[in-house]
Amino acid sequence: MDGDLPVFDNLNQLELDFSDCDYSELLTKLLKSSPKLENLVIKRQYCTESAEEYSNAEDEEFDPPEAVPICLMSHLKITTVNEFRGRPYDKEVVTYLLKNGEVLNKMTVSTMKAFGDRQSAEENALRKEVLLFRRGSKTCQVEMKF
Repeated sequence: MDGDLPVFDNLNQLELDFSDCDYSELLTKLLKSSPKLENLVIKRQYCTESAEEYSNAEDEEFDPPEAVPICLMSHLKITTVNEFRGRPYDKEVVTYLLKNGEVLNKMTVSTMKAFGDRQSAEENALRKEVLLFRRGSKTCQVEMKF
């Protein structure tokens, strides 16, 4: 998307379903354009299926905005991240939202069935890592769903 988006003054709930590999630019624009956003749901459908594409996706980097959007500092209370795979890019997005969500009450992170039906060491390690991410809100609860 080229150019700036209009300001959505009355938008308080937003559900995003990304099918693009790199969605940081659009996410950043939407956060900047939604100053009163209270509830954000992000679902990322992965465009990479082959092993080569999967390894290339590991090189993606989240490019946060220079200035923290107003909604993160004063309105965003609930965030849900679905289809989380624990890739560096995904972790950067979750870290950014947690760190800058000053009034965030709850973040739910749901993974894909990438770990199968069993509780795995990978799953436990990922849970511990996400639960240790720095938070901008002292009242924010983080829930991991596998």
